[in-house]
Amino acid sequence: MPLVRFHSVKQPQKWLSLEDYVLGMKEGQKKIYYILGDDERSVLHSPHLEAFRHQEFDVLVMTDPLDPFMLLRLHKFQEFELTNVASEAPATPEPAADAAANENEKKLDEAEVKTVIDLFKAQLGERVSEVRTTERLVESPARLTDPEGTLNPELQRVYRLLNKEYEVPQKVLEINPKHAIIQRLAVLDPESPVKEMIIEQVYENALLIEGLHPDPASMIERIQKLMEKALD
Repeated sequence: MPLVRFHSVKQPQKWLSLEDYVLGMKEGQKKIYYILGDDERSVLHSPHLEAFRHQEFDVLVMTDPLDPFMLLRLHKFQEFELTNVASEAPATPEPAADAAANENEKKLDEAEVKTVIDLFKAQLGERVSEVRTTERLVESPARLTDPEGTLNPELQRVYRLLNKEYEVPQKVLEINPKHAIIQRLAVLDPESPVKEMIIEQVYENALLIEGLHPDPASMIERIQKLMEKALD
């Protein structure tokens, strides 16, 4: 364990040991955070990192094919547990509250939240196991997480790398009620020709970020149509 090295969100060009990471942890930080992915450049734009960036926690970036195998055994370093930021409930405080900003921040009421959740559920159907809101997104409209009781992300990645047969679990779609796209959807005319396209694009963007989109090129036609509508 003292020999392994990683890049991190704060230091993407430098190799850090676990001891280096621990020495640089924020005061009061209880866990070592990491994120798994296939490509470092895309991982650094993951919505799973937003709450951690906002709180100024560093996160280890694990994109080597051997990383998920290592994580099957590496659960703790010193007294600190290793925690995947993509887990359903990351052990990090909610984004710090700014009273002045919160007063001016537009918020959806309960009816509008229900409306937008129902829109996503009706459009996506069985492609997702659940649609719910989250407070853990800062800049992105949505993210995908694993439902409780499914294989953890490390095992899913190990199975995939070993070409083992397993079924990718239906994901939970978490939407950000503070994002402009979600807020506009909540009050959009039900007959709007772009409603379904926007919902599909939000979902497929989340798939793309997770490396789960089966055919990214299929989005091009929809994106072009949305651009045409934006220019009308």
